[in-house]
Amino acid sequence: MISHLLLGVLPSVAFGAQLAYSPPQALMAFAQAADDCIFPANFEVRDFGGISNSTNGTTLGSLDFSFTSTETEVTTLCHYNSTSEPSVPPGRTPRYKCEDDDVEFIWENDKTRLTVIERVCPGSDGVPDYEAAGSVRIPLTCKPMGECATNATVNNGKFTNISPAATFSV
Repeated sequence: MISHLLLGVLPSVAFGAQLAYSPPQALMAFAQAADDCIFPANFEVRDFGGISNSTNGTTLGSLDFSFTSTETEVTTLCHYNSTSEPSVPPGRTPRYKCEDDDVEFIWENDKTRLTVIERVCPGSDGVPDYEAAGSVRIPLTCKPMGECATNATVNNGKFTNISPAATFSV
């Protein structure tokens, strides 16, 4: 009886907060057997700022922010500017690596939406096999050809998807 109760609470302990996505069954089994497979639920984007490179202030030419995933205990700085190289082949949505290589982001100027991707659940080679993704809208006020800022110091987001990690690189 007690073993059934312990098994019933294992997913909530092992996987942290309530998830907005459903991990595949094989990944759930792997996570229950592994000590280092944590499914992130939420993330924070702090101190988002940028510089507009357009006369109407709608396109960011550079941006900076801090990313934190509480469940995985990852905090990293993220940057984009004219020298940033995307980590995907041409024709796909460009992703940009943060200072922690397991975190990438996509910025959509037209929607002022930031999508973050965090690689999780290392395989036997130590490389994460899955990636959790989620988006947060960042309301910005930009000066034409000048600084962009948001009224919020912290923007909270939820991871809404988990899938096998993309295997492409620069």
